[in-house]
Amino acid sequence: MPDPRMVLVVEDDADTRDLLCHLLHGHGYRTLVCGNGREALELLETGATPGIVLLDLMMPIMGGERFVEALRSHTEFARTSIVVLTGDDSARSRLGHHGVEVLLKPSDPHQLMATLHRHAAGS
Repeated sequence: MPDPRMVLVVEDDADTRDLLCHLLHGHGYRTLVCGNGREALELLETGATPGIVLLDLMMPIMGGERFVEALRSHTEFARTSIVVLTGDDSARSRLGHHGVEVLLKPSDPHQLMATLHRHAAGS
């Protein structure tokens, strides 16, 4: 069963990852972290059950779009909430059919937390 207060942060930039985790912890969320999509998939395959994935798109090894496609192909993760943080305005049109919410960088921390709270409440 997914844990709505557990967020998997998939971000290759260590400073951004640390800032996101600090923000999330300050709002009562627990975090798991990965530096790319492949690491995130491997973590999920070990039995981790985050309720929300907070995802960057531009990453080495496996980027965010490939990760979304791979995640959605697993029936056990088909309903996992995915929130993408990106500077790419066209991401909404490319990922919308996967049920992904896209927030543009730089993201307002209040908007990000409101989005995560909404997803956590809907789990």
